[in-house]
Amino acid sequence: MNDDLGGEAYAADELQALMNLRLQLADSNYYSSYEVPKSSAGVAAVLSALPILTRDKLKVFWRDLCSSQALKRAAGKFIKVTSSGTTGEPVTVIKDDYDCVHMWTVLKYWFEVAGLERPHSTRCLLLDGLPNQIERSSRIPLLENGLFERINVRAGNAVARIHSFSPHVIFTDPSGLQWLNDYAELLKIQPRMLLSSAQHLPLLLLESVSKSFGAVVFDYYATTETGPIAWRCLKEPGHWHVLESEHWFEIDRGSLVVTRKRQSLFPLVRYRTGDSAEFGAEFCACGRSGKMLKNFEGREACVFVREDGSKLDAWALSPLLKYRIQNRFQLTQLECSKFLLSVERIELQSETTAVIQD
Repeated sequence: MNDDLGGEAYAADELQALMNLRLQLADSNYYSSYEVPKSSAGVAAVLSALPILTRDKLKVFWRDLCSSQALKRAAGKFIKVTSSGTTGEPVTVIKDDYDCVHMWTVLKYWFEVAGLERPHSTRCLLLDGLPNQIERSSRIPLLENGLFERINVRAGNAVARIHSFSPHVIFTDPSGLQWLNDYAELLKIQPRMLLSSAQHLPLLLLESVSKSFGAVVFDYYATTETGPIAWRCLKEPGHWHVLESEHWFEIDRGSLVVTRKRQSLFPLVRYRTGDSAEFGAEFCACGRSGKMLKNFEGREACVFVREDGSKLDAWALSPLLKYRIQNRFQLTQLECSKFLLSVERIELQSETTAVIQD
């Protein structure tokens, strides 16, 4: 995101360049020409005639798209983002400037959903604990020139910096929420909203964090490929409200399939997310109507059982293993007090190892 867009003339040139790029890419094998009717019934009929786009096909299409000369000439007009791979092999997709700032529009909407007044010049924090310790700061023009900070919990002064920044909004994942909950008394911040994604969020942790900070906690479902898809109802946890203005939704053999409505450099048509779900009722106890998901199994809970029979969510242990030097790990409970840890390590240079490893 540029702090200075250079005025209207620059913005107009950028828009024209992006539109030209999209036209040049129209001959890519990824794109299909079809007219989408306005009625829901008409859309369903058109979509049903198109093939399902699986993760494997998406990887092939991405390679095809990136090999196009038009895309190579457009260097700097887009970014490449790789999915986490939590629901399968990682997939790399491309996003243009519109995709990159779209989340701020969704954030505005979720403030309305929660019945909260969004602070002017909203301060947003992205909290993570990745080994690379990437941190950055920028302005958010769409939020009245708000502020964005990315802070890594592994940084030595993370607590002091978060306290000083005093964010209105915090984006993180369940392990980040666990960290915030552990340091709540030291942080002394009053965020209006916390948002968690990427993995299963235990209700006990959600409620505990909400109580610690006196803030709404949004558990939302998104993928790198699609962007935001749905959020867990604030009153009926078993319901997931979908962003119907963003996607067409289908259930194919028990799996969620989405077609992105909005214009994008990298469109998605009938993409199978790999997450299991069913369509729920059209009305929810929260008062919202419209399509929603139930029996959502995209992010299953992983728990360990203590000797007294009580359960411990695996996210409580994630700080011990999640950010070590490894490609992946698996911790299996064999008995109440016996575990098997399997690790696939990453070979790193000694300088990098010294920075990453505690």
